[in-house]
Amino acid sequence: MDRNKVFSSLCYFSVFFAALLFPIVVYFIVDDNEVKTHAKKSIISHIIPFIASIILAGVFIGGAFLNTAEVVFPWILVSGMVIVTVISLAVTIYNIVQGIKVLID
Repeated sequence: MDRNKVFSSLCYFSVFFAALLFPIVVYFIVDDNEVKTHAKKSIISHIIPFIASIILAGVFIGGAFLNTAEVVFPWILVSGMVIVTVISLAVTIYNIVQGIKVLID
């Protein structure tokens, strides 16, 4: 098996063990352009759930300070948590599929 394929797939599978660290290290150490492309894609896919969580935290903090809608705010928070969970699950599945696809090709 080609070493570059292994590095590329491990960038995607790193969602389980070193989400941002491994693809960043691979991006700077490996000289192959294809591996760098996969490392960039995996970094972006690892950042998406983080950004969604920050947005949810902003809604939570903003709602806690405003405290104007006691009935509506919990529903917004719960639906936001569901959305972040779905996004995280979708990104994890995407990374698994991409990692397997790189190994097979």
